[in-house]
This record gives sequence, structure tokens and C-alpha cells, in this order.
Amino acid sequence: MQEFISLFEEQTLFTFLLLFARFVAFVAFMPVLGHKTVLPKVRVIIAFYFAIFMFPMVQTVNMTEEQFILSLISEITLGLVSSFLV
Repeated sequence: MQEFISLFEEQTLFTFLLLFARFVAFVAFMPVLGHKTVLPKVRVIIAFYFAIFMFPMVQTVNMTEEQFILSLISEITLGLVSSFLV
């Protein structure tokens, strides 16, 4: 139960949202999944499952809200660049 409650801590939530933002940007612009025939809802679900799968492998870092916003921009940019490279 403690592990579940720890998921709602601010730093853990920031880490998950950064990972989720990278996967959303990656899946949204990936050539195969970014096509018009794939619904946006399906793309978000795929990104969410990727983020849940990869979350235990990511280290939680303490950051402020300003650092979170800069990191969010960075993660979205990395997701876009990596999707274009695929």
C-alpha cells in the first residue's frame, strides 16, 4: 500500500509526467503511428503503456516547478527528434 501511495508524491509524479511527455511526442509523430488512420486516443494509450512499462527503470530526481517546465520542454523536444529519426 505504501508503494501505491508513494506514486502520488510530487517528485514521482513529475518524473512520470516527463516520461509520459516524451512518449506522447514520440508516438504522435512516429511515421507508423502518426498516420491519420490511427486515432489520437489510441496514440495516447500506447504512450501511456510505454510510460508505465519504462517507469520502474527511471530514477526519480528532486526538482522545482521551474526545473520541471524546462525539463518538460526538453523531453518533448527529445521525443520529437527521436520520432523523426525513426
